[in-house]
Amino acid sequence: MLVTIDVSDPLEAETWALLYAAQLCRLHGWISLTLASYFQQLVHGILAHKALDWRSATVFEALNELMVGLINFIVVWFSQLSVFNIIGS
Repeated sequence: MLVTIDVSDPLEAETWALLYAAQLCRLHGWISLTLASYFQQLVHGILAHKALDWRSATVFEALNELMVGLINFIVVWFSQLSVFNIIGS
């Protein structure tokens, strides 16, 4: 699934990416989801059910609504350094 969005804020872009991942899981009927992000603030916001920025508030609310229907939803934070180590860059 290829999705193109026009955003200038990295936090908003990451929120959209997580939303599309959650939508894909719902589309396939999967009830367990683990999302990983290197935006620590976003992970804390998701866990607290609070949007961090007005620009991402709408998409953040949509992500929260999708999370309600998932039985096992986990969101974790990876530092950028650990992400680079995982992909070998």
